[in-house]
Amino acid sequence: MTAIAGRFGEFYSHTNVVGGVYSNVTAGATAALDNPLDAGVAALTGDLEVCGSLVDVSISGNVDELETTVHNDDSVTPGAGGSGPNHGTARTYIPNFHDETADISCRYNEADAFQINMLETSFNSLLIHFWYIPDGQDVAAAGGRVIWGDCFATSFSPSSPLDDTTSVDFSLRLSGTQYAVKSVAT
Repeated sequence: MTAIAGRFGEFYSHTNVVGGVYSNVTAGATAALDNPLDAGVAALTGDLEVCGSLVDVSISGNVDELETTVHNDDSVTPGAGGSGPNHGTARTYIPNFHDETADISCRYNEADAFQINMLETSFNSLLIHFWYIPDGQDVAAAGGRVIWGDCFATSFSPSSPLDDTTSVDFSLRLSGTQYAVKSVAT
């Protein structure tokens, strides 16, 4: 199914809160879950919250490259994965590590537990787990795409402009990010 204009994705956070005190989640724990928003998440200590006043999510990624050029190698047969005898000086590359960031914009709402958790973890420089469902949960429930991993806030900005809605924005550094088809149980 393709995305429908105007449909919001859903962004979840999982914070570790014990006795009202926030602490780091275990890094990489989301990667070990076969179905990250399914019953396995119940085993994680803390709060799983969906952003109830999401305005925009934007994820940007980069892939590093490694040069694999064998200088002046004319012995490679064309089509055999090398440069070939006519291109012994052409550079070759393979993909390497990837990294992502996310920007989230919300209408400020103190009743939105997601925002309160995000602000608490941001002010305390804590790592959290995240799940982002670009097409929204109704699509993901039937086996949609989910982006998940760990993250922390690199910047956050609650604002109350005179001529606009009170809002809060977060810039996140994503860590151990994965992208796959997952069903979501609620």
